[in-house]
Amino acid sequence: MIKRITLLKIILLVNINIAFSSGVFSNLDKFSIYGSASFNSYKESFVSESLELVNIRPNLNGFTLGAVYSSRYEISFSYLNNSESINIYNLPFPDKYFSTKFYFHIYRFEKIKFKVGFNSMNSNDNDYLRNSILFSIYEEINYFNNPVVLYLDFAQSSQEYTGCINKTFTGLSIGGDVKLLVDKMDNNELKDIVWLGFSISTNDFNKYYFGFNSGLFIPLK
Repeated sequence: MIKRITLLKIILLVNINIAFSSGVFSNLDKFSIYGSASFNSYKESFVSESLELVNIRPNLNGFTLGAVYSSRYEISFSYLNNSESINIYNLPFPDKYFSTKFYFHIYRFEKIKFKVGFNSMNSNDNDYLRNSILFSIYEEINYFNNPVVLYLDFAQSSQEYTGCINKTFTGLSIGGDVKLLVDKMDNNELKDIVWLGFSISTNDFNKYYFGFNSGLFIPLK
């Protein structure tokens, strides 16, 4: 039997994301499609049956395709490949996962924006189902040399699979992305962006992990 131990309650997570158009970085288009590819990795430790300390590096890779209509309605489809059964992603199997998200964007305030949604996820080779209620709030701040997008993501999830212990869990992520405009002198409102971000997240309010992320935003012109 493998016994898992927690050496640190704060974990460093590396996230690399390449996004082509996004509702978070731009809301100028009435209709747009977008895509992204991501890579997540960190170090995990546990004690084996022989009482040896084992280090692994769970990886989560994937890509997303989505569309935003009338600047309010958003749908996306994601493919994820999880490498380890022990991970902070709350994915119980080393398997391929497929996810569908629906979002409704709410623009009640001039600067602060909300979106609410629903996510359904299942796995390819195992009998696994996760349904989540999603809520997100984000704001772009332009007080600095480069704009910063601050966000808070909340997800209340329920999952079903054989041997499931935690049937429900709550996820929370707080972070910010700095937008580095590639073509500042261009008069076109839709600009290419390199973004760098930082976030802190949890899925159980017991173990927290920091994420460093970066990516490229190319708006549709």
